Amino acid sequence: MKISSFNTYHIRGIEMMNLLGELQNNGIEFDIIFVQEARPSMIEYVSKNSDFKYNYYSEVSKDFIGNGVLSKKPFTLIEEKKVKIGFNELRSGFLIEINGAKILNIHLDHKNEDTRMEQLDEFQEFIDKCDILVGDLNSLNIIDFCDPVHFDEVQSDRKLTKWELVRFDVISRLSKLFYIPNVEDINKEFTCRFKTRIDYIMVKKSYLAEKKQHKINVENTMGKEYSGVKNYIKLY
Repeated sequence: MKISSFNTYHIRGIEMMNLLGELQNNGIEFDIIFVQEARPSMIEYVSKNSDFKYNYYSEVSKDFIGNGVLSKKPFTLIEEKKVKIGFNELRSGFLIEINGAKILNIHLDHKNEDTRMEQLDEFQEFIDKCDILVGDLNSLNIIDFCDPVHFDEVQSDRKLTKWELVRFDVISRLSKLFYIPNVEDINKEFTCRFKTRIDYIMVKKSYLAEKKQHKINVENTMGKEYSGVKNYIKLY
């Protein structure tokens, strides 16, 4: 089963279909797509006009920040939760089961690492249950900083744009439970304008051990830009 996850940045259904067509022309196909910042109309359009006949959309207060999933195979929705911490917006997370794997899709706050840590606390029960975690975590991974110069560049860019300074709390916490591909595995593609990664697919270390695997098999990657935000597609 090939799993993908990316932030669609509220693109329309026709744009999503064009992206899927572009990927298919390059020999890249997958069985299930998890999305963040998705419009419900996009989910419905793609489901009606493609092989992704099974879908779910986790509605929030604004229709462009919902999470969703599109699948060619049937799945079971296990649980869903919505939290309102930071930026006065709901953030949703939902847990599904497909082919025996429990997959959690979440989207964390985009402004503050302390807020994201609080949101993780709220989703901790789901995190404990899942085998695979996907989503737009808006958090940095220390292993993606190849040298001090890169770190200084990112820190400088963030200061200039009055964004939060570099912190690694969320991914450091999750990396204790999950295997996260390093920068070489993802071909040094980035999902943020600061040449950093903030979108992830990660697999529980205990799940890998159960399956007698040592790491995730990264088959291909592709970056795509919408309104200055690079969406990252990961195939496993």
